Formats: sequence, C-alpha cells, structure tokens
Amino acid sequence: MDFSSVISSEISKKRKSLSSRKSKRSKNRDESDNKQLENDIQIDKTAEIREHKDSFTNNDKELLNSITDAQLNEKLAEFDKLTQEENLTKLEKIKKLQFLVKQRAKNEKYKTIIEKEAEFSKDPAKKTIDLNYITEIDTYRDKLYVILRVCIKDMIRNWEDSINYSEYQTAVQKKLLHETKRDIVKLLYKLRSHKLNDDMLTSLTTIVFYLQSHDFRRANESYMKLSIGNVAWPIGVQNVGIHARSASSKIAGATKAANIMVDDKTRRWITAIKRIITATERIHKNS
Repeated sequence: MDFSSVISSEISKKRKSLSSRKSKRSKNRDESDNKQLENDIQIDKTAEIREHKDSFTNNDKELLNSITDAQLNEKLAEFDKLTQEENLTKLEKIKKLQFLVKQRAKNEKYKTIIEKEAEFSKDPAKKTIDLNYITEIDTYRDKLYVILRVCIKDMIRNWEDSINYSEYQTAVQKKLLHETKRDIVKLLYKLRSHKLNDDMLTSLTTIVFYLQSHDFRRANESYMKLSIGNVAWPIGVQNVGIHARSASSKIAGATKAANIMVDDKTRRWITAIKRIITATERIHKNS
C-alpha cells in the first residue's frame, strides 16, 4: 500500500474541511457585523430625529407663531439677504435673522470703538496716562482700555517706521515685528472686549506710563512683575517693598502662578510687550 498517497489524501480532506469551517465562520461573522451596522445606523437615525425634535423648543414655536413670512422677508431684505434665503424654512429664516441682528450690533459696537480710538490718537493729551488713572482704576477703566490700545498700536507703528538698519538687521527686525503684530492681537482683543483682569490692566498701564516717561528701566521692571504674576504699581503709588507685597498678597490670598505660564497665547502677548519695550527704547536712544 502506498502510504504516502493515503497521507496526502487525508491531508487534503482536512484542509478542505478546515477551509469550509473558516468560510462558514467568516460568513457568520459578516452577517453579524452587517446586523450590528444596521442596528447602529438605526440608533443613529433615531438619535438624530430625537435631537432634531429636542432642538425645536417652545421659544421656536412662539417665534414661528408671532411673525409672518412677509415680515421675515422684509427684515431679511434690510440685510440684502432675501434672495439668498428664499429656500430656507421659516424657522431657519428666523435663526438667520437673529444672527444678522447680533452681527450688526457687534459691528456697530466695533465701529464706535474705532472712532473713539481715532479721537484719542489725534490728541496726544488724551492718550497720556495720569497716575490717577491707575490709583482710581474703577473710575477710569473704560478710558484705560482705549488708551492702551491706542498707545500699543502707536508704538508698533513707530517700530515699523524705524526699521532702517543694514539688510541683515532689517530682516531680523521685520521678523520680530511680524511676530509681535501676530501675538499682540490677543491682548488687543482683550482690551477691546474689556476682558483683561484688573491686575494685568494695572501692570500694563504702569508699563505704558513709564514708556511715556521714557523711564525704560522701570518699564522693564514692571514687565518682569507682569510676567511673573505680581502687580506692577508706579513708584509712589503704592509701597511695593518686598515685605509690603508679601503681606498684601497674604491678605488678598493671591496665587503665585506666573502670568506667562497661564497659557500659550498669554505668554505670547506678554513676550510681545517686552519686544515693544525694547523697540521703543532703541527708537528713543536713536532719535
């Protein structure tokens, strides 16, 4: 008997049997996966429908009932949006109108801020920081927000106008200036939206006060206090000795966290302030 042929035949049978079992398992697995996928799709659809129903609030129903299509079209026409929004549902038109009204209010507010800045920018006396502005920050807070924006923009503009060195230095200065413009945007936004906390506002005002007085040493000292989280007060306004600062910090419960470590955007605009101080000092020495 040829045992090799028998063994070969048995091996072939086992391979076919194994292949058949694998095929069945694969088929069963695919069918199971398909059923699971169908269930998942059905669940997603159900959730989407439920979410859509939930998003349609009672306020939306009241809005739909309180305004007509003609009124909606008239309001949208004021924004020149009527032809673009003809295919929207009534509720979608209402939502769009709400957005446009909010956006218009925001633009009008920004326009008012720009006009006020232009007024301060034309009059050097209006953008000069007085010590009273710092000691009575609650009274002059709104004014300081405008003054600081104007002064920072003026110093950046002066820096831009002063770049007249050798080709290499000009390239370096232009790069620093570009980075400073980019990084200072966050601070300008905080000043415009009145979102800068009082400690930072006080420190920043003190820095600009010293820059206007051409006291660059104290401006740099104030910058250091701003970066490490201390409040920078002008000399003579408050006793800023180490013992007095320590006592007042304990009373106020102040934290020791450095401002420059708060987040990356804060670190960048604080670094941009340092560059502005350096550029302003260099311009003053060369003038």
